[in-house]
Amino acid sequence: MNIDTRRKIEALARNRELVSKRFAFNDNLMLNMAALILTGAGSDADIDKLIECRKILRKNTGLFSSFRGRSEMALISKMALSRYPERYIRDVKEAYSKISKGRFADNSYLIAASSAICDQGRADNMDKYIDKFDELYKKMKKAHPFLTYSDDIPLAMLLALTDRNVDEIITDIETGYSYLKNKCRIPAGSNPCQAMSEVLAVTGGDMKAKCDKAVRYYYSFYSHEARYSSSYEFESIATLIDIKDDTDSVVEEIIEVAEELKHIKGFGFWNIDSKMRLMFAALLVRQAYSDDTSSISDSVTNAVAEEIVITMIISEEASSAAAASAAY
Repeated sequence: MNIDTRRKIEALARNRELVSKRFAFNDNLMLNMAALILTGAGSDADIDKLIECRKILRKNTGLFSSFRGRSEMALISKMALSRYPERYIRDVKEAYSKISKGRFADNSYLIAASSAICDQGRADNMDKYIDKFDELYKKMKKAHPFLTYSDDIPLAMLLALTDRNVDEIITDIETGYSYLKNKCRIPAGSNPCQAMSEVLAVTGGDMKAKCDKAVRYYYSFYSHEARYSSSYEFESIATLIDIKDDTDSVVEEIIEVAEELKHIKGFGFWNIDSKMRLMFAALLVRQAYSDDTSSISDSVTNAVAEEIVITMIISEEASSAAAASAAY
């Protein structure tokens, strides 16, 4: 394990411990997400600042606002990293009001898309990017009406924030999706393949070559007897493709990190399953190699992780609701 990765593990453990002491009643996955965001920024959790940011958020939102729900920990972590936290949340709220207009979707995904605009410093031109997002999402929905749902909204916004035109993006998504499903025949469902194609399409370059590298990562995990998820977490493999080191050596390092995470609060056996832990390990290694990559930014990595975490939380909530209903 290289020294940068070791430092990332230590920073993640430190940040997770700090946020859990003051925000213990938040969802475990969102506490992990907050720790990952802070770690990726090279920052130690400043509890006083996080508390102050939560006060600012609550001052600017209503009692029953979605901003105080699943998204709160991710938001206040980003606010704490921002130079002007109050301006950050105002910009996110403004973007949210524009993105959500006339759209029926889970608010958590809309908030994630709104914060992506601010995370990439595009708030001053948000109307331009929201218009592009609307056009792109409509074309995505037209191409795959039964695959394109609320969980695609954050990724669609990431794509809209690039300098590439909508038709080029759609072509790349379709190329990647068809190649993964029909040529690579990777054992993942249609939704995960579409999501991976969307992440890979954020950058330029040959889609088939990028798909090939992502598939090599997937099967490298398999050959190392570490089954990477072919469900919700599958798309996160796409964040690794720009790492220049040998694929097998990167996979071995990720597996080593996953073993270390078992002993960190919030990442242990009783908190998350092995596939989710492996995903967090992959994202942490991706952060450690940030100086070695050029195309997929840390903000994209965080956005992908946040979208997956939101999906997992919604899935858990739905399962709990179904179980409670069945009990009656």
